[in-house]
Amino acid sequence: MPWVKSLILCYGYQGGLMKINCLRARFAICRFKVGTPLPALETLSFYSLSSDTEGLRLVLKEKDMPKRIRGASRGWRALHFLDENDNSEQRLNLLCSRLNSEEIESFVAPTYEMSFLFVHNDDLQMAMDVMGDLEYQWL
Repeated sequence: MPWVKSLILCYGYQGGLMKINCLRARFAICRFKVGTPLPALETLSFYSLSSDTEGLRLVLKEKDMPKRIRGASRGWRALHFLDENDNSEQRLNLLCSRLNSEEIESFVAPTYEMSFLFVHNDDLQMAMDVMGDLEYQWL
């Protein structure tokens, strides 16, 4: 994946070493009402498009943000586990629920290749601390 430039954060757990990939890129979240024209997705180097109760959610790299889009939430970071078994959407959703219970806004967004857990950069250290409380340890 040539677009992945990352910082590898390693945590220990009873079964061995768990590696979490934190992409260096910053991401933006754009909200659209159903039926609103979207930007040309084929020109984006990374995106995730999903729906929720508020409409459509488009996640893309901040540097790829079209100028015509206003009101996007910027400064999000993407995390995923390097072990495919740990990168399942179900496991990411469980971790997301735990982070949200600690009042750390996070969400899981799928892409064609894998799913990512998104956390705002301002909350990244707190998210890592919560992961530490879940018996992950900084190495």
